[in-house]
Amino acid sequence: MSTAPARRVRLRQALIVLIIVALLLMGLVLLLNQSRTASRPLTTAPIINPNLFPSAGLLPSPGPDLGFRVKVTELGINLPVVEGDGWTVALYKAAHYPGMKLPGQGGRSMLYAHAQAGMFGPLLHPGGKVGQHVEVDRAGLQPLRYTITEFFSDWPPSDIRYLQPGDHEELILLTCTSFDPNGPRILAVAEPVR
Repeated sequence: MSTAPARRVRLRQALIVLIIVALLLMGLVLLLNQSRTASRPLTTAPIINPNLFPSAGLLPSPGPDLGFRVKVTELGINLPVVEGDGWTVALYKAAHYPGMKLPGQGGRSMLYAHAQAGMFGPLLHPGGKVGQHVEVDRAGLQPLRYTITEFFSDWPPSDIRYLQPGDHEELILLTCTSFDPNGPRILAVAEPVR
């Protein structure tokens, strides 16, 4: 006759064997499932369209440095300004939109940069707002000071009114809200401090 303690030991051993077998079966199922998914081609699109850049693998190169820095101190933005092409922009730089006036020339100018940390990202999060101060430092000249008078967090890229010449000094800051080239933009309109 088996005693109660011996039965408990056999029951415990059987339970341990059952757990080990279950774990082995789960591992086998995971292994088979992983090999099936690894053999399938990826069906998602790349984050950045490789056809945007003429030379595969090369990032856009910045235009010439304009000797300016754009600053929004309330948001920690402080970037050198380069000449842009209207589409691409180098990392950790702001670009001047081609064909528009430069800041301080008495018309509308536009600067754009990526919506990432260290660039124009703070316009997106925590977010720009009316009343914030923008400064453009120019080598050897007095800094230009502006105040944001209008802020749009959902500007449609098809609305190009701010790409038209302006009749007075005005600075536009532009950035994107996502990786979608057709997605809305963030647009801040800044007027000179008088």
